[in-house]
Parts: sequence; C-alpha cells; structure tokens
Amino acid sequence: MKNAFLVLCLFFISINALTDERGTSMEITKVLIPAAGYGTRWLPFTKTIPKEMAPLLNKPALQLIVEECVQGGLTDCCIIVNEDKKAIKDYFSPDQKLEKALKQVGKADFLDGINGLISQTDFHYFDQPEMKGLAHALQMARSYINNEYFGVALPDMFFLQEESAIGQMIAIARKYRCTVISIEEVPEDQIHAYGAVKIRQKINDDLVELDDIVEKPKNAQEAPSLFAITGRYVFPPAIFDAIDAIAPQVQGEIQLTDAITHLAHNGHKVLAYRFKSKCFDTGRPPGWLAANLFLGLNSEQYGAQVQAILKEYCS
Repeated sequence: MKNAFLVLCLFFISINALTDERGTSMEITKVLIPAAGYGTRWLPFTKTIPKEMAPLLNKPALQLIVEECVQGGLTDCCIIVNEDKKAIKDYFSPDQKLEKALKQVGKADFLDGINGLISQTDFHYFDQPEMKGLAHALQMARSYINNEYFGVALPDMFFLQEESAIGQMIAIARKYRCTVISIEEVPEDQIHAYGAVKIRQKINDDLVELDDIVEKPKNAQEAPSLFAITGRYVFPPAIFDAIDAIAPQVQGEIQLTDAITHLAHNGHKVLAYRFKSKCFDTGRPPGWLAANLFLGLNSEQYGAQVQAILKEYCS
C-alpha cells in the first residue's frame, strides 16, 4: 500500500513538473520557424532564392537555425513557408541522386552533416498565403501546437555560441513556467529597427520581467530602453488567444509584439533574457556579411585564408 502511494505521488510530481499552473504541457519539443517573407531587403537575390538559404560559410543560414533548435531539444521543426519556397523543402529532404553521384567519386561524406540533421528532425511545413505579419505566420501552425509550450526562432537572427540559445530559454521557461523572449542591448541609432522592451522588474543581471514593447520606435528618445527583441521566443499556447485579441496595424499586419504585450498585461508573466553572445541580424546584407566574416575568421578550415584576404585587400 505504501509503495502504491509513493508511486502515485511520484506520478503527480512528474506531471506537475511538466506543466505550468494552467496545466499546459512544458515538455517542449516543437519550434516554429517563420520563413514565408519575400526578403525585400535582399532583392534582387531573393527573386528566386529564399533569403533563409543565403550561405553562412558553406551552410545556409536556415540550417544553422535548425541545428540550434535540435541542440536545444526542439526536434519537431515546423517551417512557415509560401508557395515559392520549394528550395527549403528540397534542402531538408534526402537527395538520393546527388548521394549516388558523390559516392561514385568518393565524396559521400560531404552530405553527412545535413543528412544527419534530417534523420534526427521531423520537418513539417505550413503555408502562409498572405504576408500579414509575424503573428499571422504563427497562426498558420496553431492546430499543430495543441496545449503545449513551443519555441519560435527567426531565421535571420543568428547567435554565435556553443550552447543552444533557444535551449537556454527553454530551461528558463520551465523554471519560471512562463513566456521567455530574447533581448540584446543595441546602439541608439539601431533601436528603430527592432521592438524595444519596457522593463517591469529585474530578476537578475541577464533576466528581467517585461512590461511593454514599443515596435520600431522612431528614435532612441521614443524607446523605453535600448534592449531590442532578437528573434527567439518560448510561448505558451495562450499566445494564439492573445493574437486573436489584438487589432491589426494600419497595413493589415498582425504584430507579434502586440500579442506579447497583451500576455504581459493580462496575467501572463513574460521574461526577457539577455544573451552574452553576439547576435547577427542576417536579414540585412551588412549583418549577413559581418556574420560571415566572424565565422570565417574563427573557422579552423578557412580562418587563415580569410585573414590573408583581408590583409591583402584591406591594408
């Protein structure tokens, strides 16, 4: 009898550890990656090639994002696309013809990295027929999320660190049982390009509770802080109800920042976590170039060559 009671107690403890106070599952394995946009900042390159496939050294940016998610335990990868993003689906699928050709010339191992990633990841694709904002993109996968927390990773924000950025945020979400977003302090002349957060209270040096967000303030004076949202999120399913509750902006876009603010103002704790690592905005060509230079200079394979090139052309 005592053993049965102990087993029952352990069962309820384990269930409680994997749910928040609302009974929502925190066994977080799903991530949404919005990749349906037109990539207008990258035109004319993005006329035929998705910006998410722009290379960072010899890998497309999107692969590095998926690798980060898988490292953080998010092996159920849901990519939001449009009908013109077939290249993304093709890339994350086996290519038997190419594999056969490489095997014949002794280069079969060239695809080991991407094939290994494909084998350990479940890929799902959801179409966004209209470009109506980031929150609208997430709604495309609403039925797939069910009653569970999930991650969101923007493919044009790239963190350079050994530990998975979104994996760190999942640990925080589980500890505090709430929404977590990533932030970074940016220069005054850059805050206009991001959502700037207003802080309610400080938890520790790298973690604060969020009170409000100003989306793309005109200047630093209109920004509540210089802490900008940097493209990683861990959400409860309540984010979808928050999206339903907010009004679209003048251009018809549904802003995710408005939905996050709605959560914060309606009984949901929202924490903002500041990474110590460098974040590169590869959605803009200068940020993409900076990320490539950093990766190149720190690459065991290419570092010496990149240094020599810079010395030759930049001296």
